Amino acid sequence: MAAGTRHTNEGNTWGFNAKDDLKGEFTYVSHDGVFMVKCHGYTSFKEKLSFDGFPEAVFFGICEDQNGTTIYMETYACVASPRCAASRWW
Repeated sequence: MAAGTRHTNEGNTWGFNAKDDLKGEFTYVSHDGVFMVKCHGYTSFKEKLSFDGFPEAVFFGICEDQNGTTIYMETYACVASPRCAASRWW
């Protein structure tokens, strides 16, 4: 299982929990509360080493924003790396 919460440089908040059976949740809220994303479960998961050599889990999901628009997400959960817990949308 991987879990984490973070704030972006812009003050946005996100958190996730994920299991290797693809169960879990992901939530992202902009600092002003206007943009929100929620994921219920994940579509895939892989384990690897980060570019700086730390163990890393990568979770992908198909999510929805506050308007029901589909959002594709990937989340990186790692240990001890300065880059730990990052997220990307497309």
